[in-house]
Amino acid sequence: MRLRLIPPCRPWWCLVPAPRARPESDLDLLVVERSPHLEGEAKVSSWWRHFRPLQHLPLSVDLVVSGSADAARLAGSRWHVISEAARHGRVLVVQP
Repeated sequence: MRLRLIPPCRPWWCLVPAPRARPESDLDLLVVERSPHLEGEAKVSSWWRHFRPLQHLPLSVDLVVSGSADAARLAGSRWHVISEAARHGRVLVVQP
């Protein structure tokens, strides 16, 4: 399953697994926060806040966190993982 970003930027979770996922594949998630930019300690704190509930899943989890403005900018990038989510992803959760 893949997730995509939908405007306007709001916090959501995006799942971006490999096109040919196999049983041993990992889970790829993108979390976009309401804050326009996440840097330093705020980014680390956000990553841990979202990773903790997932760390006991029976599969590996790759988690990327981003601010809303940064995600919107990177969604237009050709090679960034966020652009992959923007093109092929699906929204799992949107919080008002």
